[in-house]
Amino acid sequence: MQCYQLDFPDGDWINPAYALQISFSYVLSDITTISGHTTMMLYFEHHFKKRTLIDRAHIVYDLQKNEPEARAALENFFTQYKKVKAIKHPPALIFLAYKKLESTMDKVLKDWVNGVCEVLEKNGFYAFSRNFKPGILNSYYLGNDVISGQDLTIDTVETFSNKLLVKGMDKIIWLMAEGFYSYLYFGEGAITSIDAIEEGKPYLVKSLKIPNINLLSCEELDILRETIAKLTSNFRAETDAWATQCYTAKSGGNYFKEKLMPLMATVQGAIDNDPLLQQWRNIDSVKNTSAIYFGEVSPLILWKYYKNNLILSEEIYNQLIKEYKGRESYTIPVMVFAYHLDALKLQTWQMENGLQNEWVGAVKKYAEI
Repeated sequence: MQCYQLDFPDGDWINPAYALQISFSYVLSDITTISGHTTMMLYFEHHFKKRTLIDRAHIVYDLQKNEPEARAALENFFTQYKKVKAIKHPPALIFLAYKKLESTMDKVLKDWVNGVCEVLEKNGFYAFSRNFKPGILNSYYLGNDVISGQDLTIDTVETFSNKLLVKGMDKIIWLMAEGFYSYLYFGEGAITSIDAIEEGKPYLVKSLKIPNINLLSCEELDILRETIAKLTSNFRAETDAWATQCYTAKSGGNYFKEKLMPLMATVQGAIDNDPLLQQWRNIDSVKNTSAIYFGEVSPLILWKYYKNNLILSEEIYNQLIKEYKGRESYTIPVMVFAYHLDALKLQTWQMENGLQNEWVGAVKKYAEI
């Protein structure tokens, strides 16, 4: 069983739902690969601290679109920076005052990035990030990352057009957040009943229920993965076969109904009866369960979702559509997570992009300097 998550900031800059998806995939799957926003966030601290002060200030400025006070404070710093740099030999008084300003801004930015790291850890991102193992849990940059400056690592067109067969893309199950299930991509919705599955129509069937495992440590995730693996080997093998059916046989609906869905009860039993998870069962934050839907969709649905969320450019999107028309059709296997919800609901509104800024107080305080 192989899973892939390509995510982006969708309302919350640090979204715990993404951490849950990755952690659960790590526990259940043979191979999990992540790219996009989460990958950038995991290496954010390392790359951020290597940049110059003015570069760090610009990065924070770009991330504070919903924080006018913070942006105003940073704009003031940019103004002072330009004024001082424009003076070839600034007087000692001005030079010393500016150095004090630089020192203060440096502390503010360090406080800010430390706050980012605290939020990441609180929301479960560091647990699985300490478990990166080549061939089991992988991370890649997709495109040119603004923080690291790294070049394109995974080709966007090849990733979305199912051409990376040598890398296992012909078995990849895409991990999707609940925002994927929207009228913008599914129209009136998808089939949600196992008995109503029809070839050529998207379906999303509620298959599993999982507790909040974002609180587990990396060691506990490893223990859980090892325990679950012993009980779900048949499930993982059949999931590979189902995913292959989706990519190569135009539809995996019948295989899902006959082979895969009957094994969901075994997986659910392994989760419900796991000794480690039972120890956490009385903690309120762990009691919050998430529903997981398995299904398959047209690549046209997937591509539109990523185009609307600015991962695919209009040019690449149109190229994918053109190529798709000239080849045999296929479907994309997906796992859609209803984070802390009992059931997916078709969204009839478009989520507004914004940043969650629990940690921006330090930048705001700069306005008082």
